[in-house]
Amino acid sequence: MKPALPILAALLALGPAASAQTCGPLAFSFTSTGPGCFPGGPGLGFPTLGATLVPPAVPGTCAVQYSTPIALASLFLSIGTSNPVLDLGPFGFAGCVLSASPEIIVPFGGASGFFLTLTVPVPQDPALVGASVFTQAFLLSGGTLALSNGIRVDLL
Repeated sequence: MKPALPILAALLALGPAASAQTCGPLAFSFTSTGPGCFPGGPGLGFPTLGATLVPPAVPGTCAVQYSTPIALASLFLSIGTSNPVLDLGPFGFAGCVLSASPEIIVPFGGASGFFLTLTVPVPQDPALVGASVFTQAFLLSGGTLALSNGIRVDLL
């Protein structure tokens, strides 16, 4: 066996499990689904989105917390069951790709330091194992749209 093969095999074995976070009977994996965009130019820049598990406020649930740097605009989180990979260029938003189908749209609320946060409760139900959701933050400012990176959340 070549010297690099055992290292590669070990890295592949750690792949998805290395990034999984557990809560009760569920394990969550967070994966980037693409970059963000701000076709309006340098100004505000585009929002960046992060996701992690945090201690739940309600017993029997898990809590996924999304965060993005504070912006001087209205921020929302789009949650969907698919990643349409929809090029928004033909709609006037050059370089933007929709990475989460907008089935649920939730406004960001509280601030934590220099970040806006949004916590989404998830029931600790083993029936959710195998489910995936796609998320992407967006902001609206003066008729301009900016999109964050997309994040896929898998329940393992």
